[in-house]
Amino acid sequence: MRPPSLVVFDLDNCCWDPEMYQMSSGSPFTHDPAENTCKSSRGEIVRLMGDVPHIWGLLRWKGGDFRSYLESFPDSCGKEKKLLGSLGDEVLSLTFTSTKIAIASCCDEPGWAKELLQKFNIGPPSANPRRRETMADAVSYVQIHYGAKTQHFKEIESASKVPLEDMFFFDDQSGHIRNVGKMGVTAVQTPYDGVTWELFLTALQSYNKGR
Repeated sequence: MRPPSLVVFDLDNCCWDPEMYQMSSGSPFTHDPAENTCKSSRGEIVRLMGDVPHIWGLLRWKGGDFRSYLESFPDSCGKEKKLLGSLGDEVLSLTFTSTKIAIASCCDEPGWAKELLQKFNIGPPSANPRRRETMADAVSYVQIHYGAKTQHFKEIESASKVPLEDMFFFDDQSGHIRNVGKMGVTAVQTPYDGVTWELFLTALQSYNKGR
């Protein structure tokens, strides 16, 4: 089993909630480091979904393999302690030091999205606050604009030089998943709770099937 070279995330209803079009106000956003939430200019709260901060933390972890990340930060398991505790060596021995992160979003408010990326922290709450990165720190390639997700991926492929077959993609919309999946990307839908450990492991299994 091997990790992907690039993991691509949608934003609205995949990494955070609410979606930008549902908000009556936006910038400037104020970040609450204790809760890792952002408040809009009119007080609307934006939260990260699922296990997004923990998964992003793993993808940026330079201290060893998957096992060492979970051992160093037990709170990163979230609600999936039992699931992660059942993983075998094949998964736990994976390292993601060469895996990069990208964004492919059709967000209605690109400016708001980019500001939120600069303010949300990644990694587990137990990590040293001074060492916690923001989402923007972790992202290598950003495509936030109207248009087909297939076009986003063509642009990401061109910029990253990573083959589409070596990418994961998480998105809440089935149409985007279907179209990008046809390009050879391992695409997983996140219809309810955003990107969770369960869905991340599903992507790992699908990606490695037949390799």
